[in-house]
Amino acid sequence: ASLREDGQPMRLTGKWRFVAADKPAVALAEFDDSQSPLLNVENEWRLQGVEHNQNAWFRLRLLVPASLAGKDLGLIVPPVSIASEIYFNGRLMGSRGKIGSGGEILAPNSAFMLYQIPAASVKAGAENVVAIRVGQYQRVGGLFGNNYLYAGEYTQARDHYMVLLLGIVILGSAFIILGVYHLILYFGRRIETEFLYFSLIAITSGMHQLGMNGIGYHLTESRTLNQILIHLVTAGLPVSLVGFATKFFDLRAKWPERIFLYSGILVALVLVLQQVIPSLYGIQVIYILPFSMLMIMASLIVFTVLVVKALRLKRHGAMLVGSGFLLYMLTVAHDILAYLTLPVEYRLGNIGFLIPVFGMATALAQKIQRMHREKELTQQQAIENLKKADVLKDEFLANTSHELRTPLTGI
Repeated sequence: ASLREDGQPMRLTGKWRFVAADKPAVALAEFDDSQSPLLNVENEWRLQGVEHNQNAWFRLRLLVPASLAGKDLGLIVPPVSIASEIYFNGRLMGSRGKIGSGGEILAPNSAFMLYQIPAASVKAGAENVVAIRVGQYQRVGGLFGNNYLYAGEYTQARDHYMVLLLGIVILGSAFIILGVYHLILYFGRRIETEFLYFSLIAITSGMHQLGMNGIGYHLTESRTLNQILIHLVTAGLPVSLVGFATKFFDLRAKWPERIFLYSGILVALVLVLQQVIPSLYGIQVIYILPFSMLMIMASLIVFTVLVVKALRLKRHGAMLVGSGFLLYMLTVAHDILAYLTLPVEYRLGNIGFLIPVFGMATALAQKIQRMHREKELTQQQAIENLKKADVLKDEFLANTSHELRTPLTGI
């Protein structure tokens, strides 16, 4: 890999040398890694068929052009499994969390970070070595979350990092604010449960965005809180999706709702217990997480079937929700193709999920508007009925008075 002459941040994802040994010598530039396998640095190694239960290293030889001589470099690193150390030409540039001398994890931290590499540590016009020591926990290790791995001249890398960081925060916050707003609407009436389901979808999705991108560790060092941020969506999304569709479109899906409710309770229970019993973390990642992914996929299928049925029945909002969901599926397909073959810079799934969420929010807003309009029409009709009743009353009293006066006059 080679940095750009102008110092613009260069994307470094792709194949790095993977060294399945936790030795300090791996950080040195002269370490021979020619026999080490090549792995995608942006993915956990277990997802690439590597069974390794210890800390490991990723190494990359990086050519720094002579035009960057005397300038600090910036290295943007995405979230790492539990703790990490960043080395440049054998020198420690920084770390997240803390790894003990024996390889034990003393303090977890997976924050999305920018590291400054002093010019004195850089060999301009020559090959340099970037080494990332990655801590593992319960057979899980590697980089995850986003694929924002860049290097470049420091000020430009810092500006790029701030744009990425703000984008993640704004996206996650938008989900959460939208969810909280609809949660308030639900508690105002406690009748339309689709508002509750939608708020759960939006809030847990926003929390997942912040957790998976390592933003939670900028707020708190609590691993428990950050694990909840990441995984709570796997428990709540399936039942919330199907519940929203059944309530909003006035349809029935009794058994799927029950299955997703019980599976969500199971996933949430394991998520809570593994904070108390650390050995359950491995079980959660190896068994419960794939199970929850299967439940999410099943809920997406059920949700699609319900939307199609709502379209056939011409339910209000079905076209809006269905269109948003279809566009989201296209962004997911893009990310899958990008993961398999296409060297794209950005993944669209996170932003793409905003489309169906805002589609559902708009459909709910239209429902509120429709309810208010129907209420106003009902009130207007009631006023008209009262006016008619007053007219009938006046006519009745006038006729009654006339009928009474006629015989009395004769008498």
